[in-house]
Amino acid sequence: MEGYQFARLETFSVQGAPGSKPTKIRKNGARAWTAEEVLREAERHPMASLHVNPGCPPPQILPGTVGSFAAVRAEHAKAAAAKESYMRKGKDGKKKKAWRKLRSDARTLYSSVVSLPTLTRDALADPALAADCVALLTEAMQHEQKTLAARGGVLLMGVIHWDEEHVHAHYLAVAPQAGRADGLHPGHAAKAVFNAAHVDADGTDRKAVGHGANRAYCEAMRGWQDSFHEEVFEGAGLLRYGPKRHRLSRADYQKAKAAKAQQAEDAKRSKILAIEISGQEEQLAAIVKEAAESARHLAREKASMAGDKVDLLVREHEVASLTVQAREEISRGRSVASTAEARIRALNVGTRAIEERQIDYRPGDRDRREGLTFGPAAPADKKERGKLKEAIRPAFDVLVSFARRVFRLRQREEAHAELEAESERRARKRDRQDAETRRRAGVVAAALRSDGQSVPAPLEAVAAGEPLIMSEASFPGAWSISPEAKPDEIRERLNATTNLQLRTAWQATRDAVELVENNTSLRDRFALGVRVIEANADDRGVDLESGQQNLDTAKRPEVAALHRDEFLGPIRVANAAKERQRVRGS
Repeated sequence: MEGYQFARLETFSVQGAPGSKPTKIRKNGARAWTAEEVLREAERHPMASLHVNPGCPPPQILPGTVGSFAAVRAEHAKAAAAKESYMRKGKDGKKKKAWRKLRSDARTLYSSVVSLPTLTRDALADPALAADCVALLTEAMQHEQKTLAARGGVLLMGVIHWDEEHVHAHYLAVAPQAGRADGLHPGHAAKAVFNAAHVDADGTDRKAVGHGANRAYCEAMRGWQDSFHEEVFEGAGLLRYGPKRHRLSRADYQKAKAAKAQQAEDAKRSKILAIEISGQEEQLAAIVKEAAESARHLAREKASMAGDKVDLLVREHEVASLTVQAREEISRGRSVASTAEARIRALNVGTRAIEERQIDYRPGDRDRREGLTFGPAAPADKKERGKLKEAIRPAFDVLVSFARRVFRLRQREEAHAELEAESERRARKRDRQDAETRRRAGVVAAALRSDGQSVPAPLEAVAAGEPLIMSEASFPGAWSISPEAKPDEIRERLNATTNLQLRTAWQATRDAVELVENNTSLRDRFALGVRVIEANADDRGVDLESGQQNLDTAKRPEVAALHRDEFLGPIRVANAAKERQRVRGS
């Protein structure tokens, strides 16, 4: 199969898009199809299929979890009726978790399309080609089923259409638990994750965040296409990109398609060629035996047919031709067998060399294509390297693909090992810090006992190596502010705090943020307290590091006027004028 891959996906809602107009329009100006319209088009409903060629076979269903459009509609209705949680403000002013039904314009149906470069008329005229198309589209469906399951989706059914220009299939899926299908769309999911991590951050540029979210969307969709090519289409001989991507001429593009298709065909043939060769040798040997038997039979007839020399010469010529043909077939069979054996031998040598790091994958760049290079375990001798290079040459293209996958697997393993090593280093550092803390706590506790003082319970717990349970009371003077706190109460507390008291609270709260590690909720409340104190210090014009106040930098003079206390600056002594004095020498 020659050409390049085509795969796309989209999500649809019950209503299509917000608004009350019968024909829904999206923000980009395109028509917004409803989920029911998509299903009717896939089912080839007469009023939704005016664009198809008449007289073609009906849609061919590839069963997933269901096997009919009625069952697909039922499963989609269940997903669209799911409920989602949200935070609602109650009468007491506190936010509480509540549940509501999904909006009718929430995207609840996932639909992806895979189209093959095979013309439908060619597939319908050739049953073997049609069977290859069905097998490839079934393999693509299995790949979609696996990726959707990893994101919480369920692939309901696949549909192959034989009534348009190219053979293609639709794959329909839902998210039964979440209801919304946005999480099944890799681009939408990546964009949502990026926005959640950056939109609410302090001081973020919304325009820059939007550009970053769009980049995340594009990267995720490219990854979706790459996975399709690596797992499905590369083995079928399809290219990843069309000619426009690499600015290829038509001649170069035809060569690239033919080379890719030949590579896939060679890979498929290499599996069965060894089996065919043995049978071919036996067949050719039988031909030679038959030719020899014919020659002997002709010799016996020659003595009894002396009167019919014309017929005899014709028979001799036929036998000679059959003998030459048999020898040519034997020679060609041996040549094919030799090529296949060399390719199989090259595959064995190459895969072993890649696994042992004698050969590594070399990524492509702007100047040259991807290929192979000698690895760290390659032979040091130049002649040995040359032998290895020649040994893998018959299977070079297949080995490049194998080396690429090994290279990517090795990268993931190295990244995972680095994360584990970093985690171990942090754990050892934490253990050393905990041991030092216990030692210091023991020294302080012993000193308090020797002075006849009581040892605080938290200090005893740390010295004994018991886990220290921290709370707001563990950090006296630190400000812990809940996100649900009332602004009026916080403002009243700030107005009653002097400048120096504010500085002391800031130092205690900042230390609390650094000391609290395992209690995320408590850490967040202390972090909010730090931000509130720093914002109020800016309003007063107070430098929290030095404890001094500058009314010229105060953002709110009326707040700065409430308190004027500060640390006094250092006393400067002006040197008196020096006078020369005469002193008695020693």
